[in-house]
Amino acid sequence: MKLPDTRPTSIQLLSVGEEALAANGLSFRDTIYPFTTLLLPLKNEPRISQETIPPPPPPPPEPSAAGGSGSNRTKVYVGVGVSIGTVIILSLGAFFLIHKRKEKNNNKKGSIVTEDSTANPPSVILSLIPNISLKVYEFHQLNQATKGFSTERRIEGSSVYRAELSGSPAAVKRMNRDVSGEINILMKINHFNIISLSGFCSHLGTCYLVYEYMENGSLRDWIIHKDRSKVLPWIQRIKIALDVAIGLEHLHGYTEPPCVHKDVKSSNILLDGDFRAKVANLGHFRPAAGGGEFPPTRHIVGTVGYMAPEYAEHGFISPSIDVYSFGVVMMELVTGRDAATAAPGGEESFAAALTSFLGGGGGDPPEEMRSFVDPSLEGEHPPAQVLAMARLVNTCLEDDPARRPDMGKVARVLSVILTESLTWAAARPENPLKI
Repeated sequence: MKLPDTRPTSIQLLSVGEEALAANGLSFRDTIYPFTTLLLPLKNEPRISQETIPPPPPPPPEPSAAGGSGSNRTKVYVGVGVSIGTVIILSLGAFFLIHKRKEKNNNKKGSIVTEDSTANPPSVILSLIPNISLKVYEFHQLNQATKGFSTERRIEGSSVYRAELSGSPAAVKRMNRDVSGEINILMKINHFNIISLSGFCSHLGTCYLVYEYMENGSLRDWIIHKDRSKVLPWIQRIKIALDVAIGLEHLHGYTEPPCVHKDVKSSNILLDGDFRAKVANLGHFRPAAGGGEFPPTRHIVGTVGYMAPEYAEHGFISPSIDVYSFGVVMMELVTGRDAATAAPGGEESFAAALTSFLGGGGGDPPEEMRSFVDPSLEGEHPPAQVLAMARLVNTCLEDDPARRPDMGKVARVLSVILTESLTWAAARPENPLKI
């Protein structure tokens, strides 16, 4: 005959009643295993004793209700504590593992920083430089090459200095902001009509970018000229416009990911010794997100007079905002006037002048042509091609971005205008254009 097990259960040792049993769905005969979560509505403090219950010989004497409660209760608490600790450790481990994996993925992608991103300190940028073919200069090298960043080496109206590095001219741009985005995009681009980056330096929190030197400075210096000797002939203006259009077309459609410059203007177009144009200053560019889309931004960065209305007013970004800005640049090339101060009243009068010219204006056509075109050309321009340029500018300045052409089409139209302008010039041997 098997004797009944008269050992007190864990529930009996904790001195709980039917309320606790009901709360946990248990009976007096149930055994509580380690790591079991219990609801114990205690009415009185448990009776705790340090006595332990030895293995009873059959038949064992019935121990008192208080015997062994401390030991079993301690085991339960230890089990619960171990469980909670294990969960916490596993959670922390998973968190750090996920965080580390994200950092690794970002490094693999070569993350590009924009104005909406967290700035990378120079030390972080320097750590990425060994992975790309970019020369890292010591500060003393640049300091010597620019004669201590002297005023005489500084290019007027900019933070760019003329330098001599290894016997060759270079341009050193000094900045106190994050430059990782500009470095990343320029190292991915190898195009004649986009400025090339050759070196980098970081010193006391200031970044220095070393570019190819452009002997003839910015396009704006030649358009909004104070020196009468700085006059670009008509043919040269069309060549410059075509160079810029080809550069922007490459930026929009042939980089990975596609990019928008966001600050196209005449001062960001540089001219080399042969007056070939290159797009520069990509510090505010925006790369396309997944699917080739450009999310809107609340951080409007650009230059008044050049910004497309949808970007200036709503932060919408697309390649069309560069097309609009380039239309303003072409208007400057034709008229020789600043975009924001083309006439009393500023930009709106600029657009009004274009509309009036294309609409006929009701006046004498030759006189309207003379008042529209840069007077420094002194009439040395083909009327038909001036009109073609004005029509192209008008399409680029459409308020609706969907009605603007892409840069590929703009480049094709400019190529035709250039060919026709060259034909016109060749037919005038008595008064040849400077080309």
